[in-house]
Amino acid sequence: MLRIPKAEVEVNVAEIEDDYTKLFKTHRVRRRETLYGISREYHVDMEVIKQVNPHINFRDLDRGTRLKIPTDAWFANRTNRALAESKDSADLVLPEDSSYVVVTTCSRNSELGYREPIRVALMLPFDTRQLSVSSFQGDSLQVVREARMASARSRLFTEFYSGVLLALDTLKQRGIDIDLSVYDIAPDTVALKRVLRDPSLKQAHLIIGPALAHELPLVSAFSREHQIPLVYPLSNTNPELEYNPYLFHINTPDFMVFDKIADEIVRRSAGGQLLVVLPTEAEEQADDFIRLIKQKAGASGFGSQRVQYREYTPGNNDLMELQALIATDKPNYVVVPSVRTSDVSRIVPILYGVREKTKANITFFGLSDVLRFQTVDPEQIHALNGTFFRSFGLDYSDRTTQRFIHKYRQWFNTEPHAISPYFQSSDNSSTYSRYGIWGYDVADFFLSAIVEYGEDFDLCLEDSTDRVFNLILILSGCPTGVVFTTQDSICSVLGPTCGWSGFWWGRDRLIG
Repeated sequence: MLRIPKAEVEVNVAEIEDDYTKLFKTHRVRRRETLYGISREYHVDMEVIKQVNPHINFRDLDRGTRLKIPTDAWFANRTNRALAESKDSADLVLPEDSSYVVVTTCSRNSELGYREPIRVALMLPFDTRQLSVSSFQGDSLQVVREARMASARSRLFTEFYSGVLLALDTLKQRGIDIDLSVYDIAPDTVALKRVLRDPSLKQAHLIIGPALAHELPLVSAFSREHQIPLVYPLSNTNPELEYNPYLFHINTPDFMVFDKIADEIVRRSAGGQLLVVLPTEAEEQADDFIRLIKQKAGASGFGSQRVQYREYTPGNNDLMELQALIATDKPNYVVVPSVRTSDVSRIVPILYGVREKTKANITFFGLSDVLRFQTVDPEQIHALNGTFFRSFGLDYSDRTTQRFIHKYRQWFNTEPHAISPYFQSSDNSSTYSRYGIWGYDVADFFLSAIVEYGEDFDLCLEDSTDRVFNLILILSGCPTGVVFTTQDSICSVLGPTCGWSGFWWGRDRLIG
């Protein structure tokens, strides 16, 4: 309850009410325009627009529809009416139907998944027309001795789909009713546009997909127009995050969590020397990351907790210069913020040589992109206590994970594996699935959230009692557990398999 001191009413309320044109503007809906876009154009909240247009179906907003858009006079009139009605009271209590209230109570859902099936659309470019049947062992979707051969990319999407199927089976065993529609949106945008014209798609409660960045704008526009939550599961390139409040971003890129990564690096470096190796060429994101680390190190405190911050610019004699900089009487934490293969491949063996010669305590911090570099020696990374921040990991000691692995083996006759081996090129004929676990966790998390909270589940994620929101740290290729809890817009999901998938969402929790 919000109390506001009584004020003098200086506006002639009746005069404003008689002049409709002062209270509202008229907006004619244009082609492919959405309520969200109209709200941004006029800086009026979506719920307020709905309130003054009660007879409009905003889930199917047609071109040419005329909407009333409240003006400043409408808001002033509403406030002054409330003040006028409370002139005999010392305080004003805002009515319960105020537009400036939390829009959900996060009550438990008893409809979706029980009395009504949860309608899910999965959109991936499987490109099934390119598949052929072959008889050989070793493929990730082997059935007896026959397996479908596909490109490496198609196989990735098939692996993700296999994980989704396992998640749906798990929910089905709980009595949850789910209607899954699978769309092959390959090979081009023509196929995708054809899928988006499917009338039943408008009734979906959740869309998972697409896979690639160039496919996202069309699907995001559809999601925004029909107010359907959209889970973008694989690519870390997202051109739509700022424009769609219903969009969830899995596979969070490093730059979105630079602030929290910098916090963790400085925390771990307390009492030691923090050495940042500067990029040899301009990298905007690396510069931002360095700036954050430097600021946080400067505010790290005094005495035993103080972080000694230093920077090093690579030159012609890196071995001798780094050997002179590395301390032998305290721990050294070396950050390489560059994601250029040449920079990382150059500095890692030099640091390894310094460690071998001086026996200094060195911990190497790198960004997740480094894990894909094939020119980096994993043995050297291990010797340097290589530490990387990832939004995905796997705890094989967890009993739930073990049950999942057992089931995955039974279904697909192969080993589930979170990602391809670090510092190696993935082999298209390898016998592990890289994305099955990812698909399982994504589907299980979001569908379980809908089962628990209904259509407005995204407003209640932080209230979930059976999910943990954290970022995992990968140390020398092995998960080391929870590092810190994230808040607000950036989270990572601990799925039932103890896999971790970072995501962003854009939908506001407050109206007004």
